[in-house]
Amino acid sequence: MINFDNLIIIAPIKNSWQFNQYIYPALLSLTKEHNPKLPFGIKKDNIICVNDRKPPLKSLLIANNVYVPTQVKFNKKYLLDAIEFLREFYYDKNFLGGSDRIYISRAKSSKRFLVNEKEFRKLLESKYGFKTIFMEEIDFKDKINYLSRAKVCLSIDGTSVLNYAFMRSGGKAVALRAMDMAEYPIDSIFGIEFLPIVCDIVNPKNTNHMDGDVGTWFASDLYADIPYIEEKLKSYEIEPYI
Repeated sequence: MINFDNLIIIAPIKNSWQFNQYIYPALLSLTKEHNPKLPFGIKKDNIICVNDRKPPLKSLLIANNVYVPTQVKFNKKYLLDAIEFLREFYYDKNFLGGSDRIYISRAKSSKRFLVNEKEFRKLLESKYGFKTIFMEEIDFKDKINYLSRAKVCLSIDGTSVLNYAFMRSGGKAVALRAMDMAEYPIDSIFGIEFLPIVCDIVNPKNTNHMDGDVGTWFASDLYADIPYIEEKLKSYEIEPYI
């Protein structure tokens, strides 16, 4: 039995790319202070950034187990086991509000959203029966319950697409993307059918971060051409509900 009070997380460098926006909030969600009901919550003080202070060498030297995650592509077996554990652990048979078609909107994001979001949402919701959700408003448990029930998920490509990992094998992951967007092997890792739809970039912006120039896809907004979207959905065998 693991004593989570003694669990220490060595976090990335605090000034690394998008740390404050994404990584640290995700780590805080695992703490007892922010989520008292979490059965495996850790102490907030046990999250140590490597440039914040020196790691507690004494604690590390007497550690019984050290867990060092690598890139997900090198740990397919363990990644799938972990996802299945979380999916079953948080699954709520009484969960309300789920849908077999989910649209993950980026309308509340600071970048890479659809400039014609309202028109696009109206199409998905009224004609194709999609339910729109905003990940910023949903806790981790509800995310898993939404995604594990969905047969089709649609979103703008990027980190949102990695949420598709909690879908059941055989699901369809539709991703709106720019032509030059980076590739994620979610189909080969998670057994989900990855179905891209290329959209036009609006007001292209070049982006640089610690890894260098990532191109225009990262920060530029997209335009969803409705007739083309419907054509692609039909080719992917996603038919209207009406």
